[in-house]
Amino acid sequence: MVSNPLISLFLIWASSLALHFVYYVIATGIVLITLRLFWHRGLNRRKIQHKAWSRADALREIAASLRTVVIFALITTAVRLGAASGLFSIRKHFDGSEIAYLLCTLVAMILAQDTYFYWTHRLMHHRLLFRTFHRTHHKSVTSTVFAAYAFDAPEAFVHGLFVPLWLLIIPMHQLGILIFLAFMVGRNATGHCGVELCSIQLAASGWFGWFSPTAHHDLHHTTVKYNYGLYFTWWDRLMGTEHPKYCEQLRLLSGEACIPMTTPSPAGISNDQNIKHVCHSSVLLQDQFPDRYHRVPMAAAWSKLWSNPILLSPKGDHSLILAVGKIPRKRDVVNLLAVAVGAQAGVITAMLWHFVL
Repeated sequence: MVSNPLISLFLIWASSLALHFVYYVIATGIVLITLRLFWHRGLNRRKIQHKAWSRADALREIAASLRTVVIFALITTAVRLGAASGLFSIRKHFDGSEIAYLLCTLVAMILAQDTYFYWTHRLMHHRLLFRTFHRTHHKSVTSTVFAAYAFDAPEAFVHGLFVPLWLLIIPMHQLGILIFLAFMVGRNATGHCGVELCSIQLAASGWFGWFSPTAHHDLHHTTVKYNYGLYFTWWDRLMGTEHPKYCEQLRLLSGEACIPMTTPSPAGISNDQNIKHVCHSSVLLQDQFPDRYHRVPMAAAWSKLWSNPILLSPKGDHSLILAVGKIPRKRDVVNLLAVAVGAQAGVITAMLWHFVL
């Protein structure tokens, strides 16, 4: 034990700083590695925006995120001191008989943060608060994984304040808090990577459509005034703030092709020849040419070829079908899911290692 209270306080803050820094590095690093490994195995076709981010964007996001890490460390220090004084009830020891309480409080904490985030986020978009609280985060129109914590200092404080407010009401296991932090930083990293990592079919389904995929928050960055939710879509749907083109964007990302209905086939190109024109997943195409474009399932756009866009002439009307390259194999999808699960497990393991050792 350290007898000097100032040194003891500094050590608590330094360990909290290391904790949040390691979480940020692991979460962003695993997402980047995932994108690197699977980019040419299907993820390149899941890129949401056409625009590419710049090195300046990434450096700005990293700098802002490191500032947030410092602020989160200060709040974590206050929580640890509050727990030591009895202000917060944090159970350090866990046995199998308490697993039901652990799971219930963890789920409740995630649901509560989603509600807290929606309303504080929407409040920060007020014209009197936006410049002070939220402007830095929206400098990232085409966000990267590094934007996970790219907040202004006041916004970082508002987000970090949720944990002590929750602990004032609900006693938590330390393990539950660790899992919650892993979920939070991992979800923030994937939500800003600019590539849809979630199952689009599940995100567009009636049963699981209330989960918020990457495309949901990406539309918030490009449009600013829609999609304020964090983990789930229900508050946006209930309050009428979900982007009207969100479901359409999901359908396009799932691999639907666009057909120019009136454009004739280029001279000298037969139905069996390849063309070098690709229809990217974007709702802007139909917005700009609503009378010329409609969508068909990707399966209807493909012949026996797998790798290149091809020219077809359905029903003899010389329509040009623009399809997107090779369809990802099931093995690649399984590998991607395995990496995603491993990413969450890695973050949780790192947190447990920090607290236990």
